[in-house]
Amino acid sequence: MKKRIFCAVLALCLCLGLALTGCGGPVDPTVPPTDPTVPSTNPPTNPPTDPPTDPPTDPPTDPPTDPPTDPPTDPPTDPPTDPPTEPPTEPPTEPPTEPPVTRSISLNREDFTLFSEGETWTLYSGAVAVAEVTFSSDDENVATFIDGVVTAVGPGTTKVHAEYEGTKLSCIVRCNWGDGTGGGGNEGGGGGTGGGSRDPVKAPPETFSGPSSFYNDAAFIGDSVSMMLRSVALSTGDLGDALFLTRGSFGVRHAVNGSMKLTYQGEEMYPEDILAAAGVSKVFIMLGMNDLNINGLQGTIDLYATLITRIQEKCPGIQIYIQSMTPVYTGGESGKLNNTSIDQYNAMLQNLAYSYGCYYVDVASYLKDSTNGLAADYCSDNYVHLTTAGAKVWIKVLKAYAGY
Repeated sequence: MKKRIFCAVLALCLCLGLALTGCGGPVDPTVPPTDPTVPSTNPPTNPPTDPPTDPPTDPPTDPPTDPPTDPPTDPPTDPPTDPPTEPPTEPPTEPPTEPPVTRSISLNREDFTLFSEGETWTLYSGAVAVAEVTFSSDDENVATFIDGVVTAVGPGTTKVHAEYEGTKLSCIVRCNWGDGTGGGGNEGGGGGTGGGSRDPVKAPPETFSGPSSFYNDAAFIGDSVSMMLRSVALSTGDLGDALFLTRGSFGVRHAVNGSMKLTYQGEEMYPEDILAAAGVSKVFIMLGMNDLNINGLQGTIDLYATLITRIQEKCPGIQIYIQSMTPVYTGGESGKLNNTSIDQYNAMLQNLAYSYGCYYVDVASYLKDSTNGLAADYCSDNYVHLTTAGAKVWIKVLKAYAGY
């Protein structure tokens, strides 16, 4: 009995001792029970409380925040910005700059006429400096070609050339002036290439002298052939106050596509715009001589139809007179520019005029000789250009047409 009581007392003392020391004795007797670090580091007390609180909070916060933020931000920003920007910018800029700088030579005419001694025309229009180009003329007694400028010397026809590094361009130059007495190349007006008389076969109509008021509100559109008409008409006054819109080498295609324009009051314009600005009520047109070798018969007629349509749309109510193309001197034909083609062209012009409500004026038949070509008395260069006598016949045809 005493032994059981002793054991119970001993057990009670042990429990009391543990309670008083906080169960810290068996772990580390040297650590005071009041040390503030003990509760947080003591394995039996803290493990269930601290691990769930601290570890889950810190590790998940830092790793997910830093790695995803820095790596994705820097690589996508720098690499994509620099490489794509630099390559596309540099290469495309340099190559396109080179081609336009290509050095080449060019002439602004293929064929043109000068009408007085000393008259000049700046023919060269290339990118190569004038000093580097070789200019020449086949006949300097007709025209010279120096530093890109053609100068008329004497009546006749020649070719001028511009040459640079193996490229050679040529242009026909006609110097056309004189006393108007003829000069077709066959003295006396007989014989000549093709046989037959070179005299006119049809006398011009008789008309009254003096100006024709019918043409006071009319304009004439034409090429270098019409330039002689302009010169004579202005000197005689026979066509009143007519407006002349003429230019050497001018063609129907130029009138339509604007690659060469006519000049009115110092400004280059399309024909229909000039007619509208001038306020004329009639227009006489003779074009096609500079087109047949390029566009052919039907192609030229199609361009003519476009020109007529534009004029009618821009100038409602205007009266359009289509003049026949004048003939070429027999022996001076050039490709499709021959009298057979010209006759076909004039027939097509007449049909075109009627189909568009225009008028047709026959000038050609009064200028022909027995070879069906341009009569010697009316030809100044064995080609297509007129003498003063030829232009006067043309004026008579126009005055007779107007009823004078």
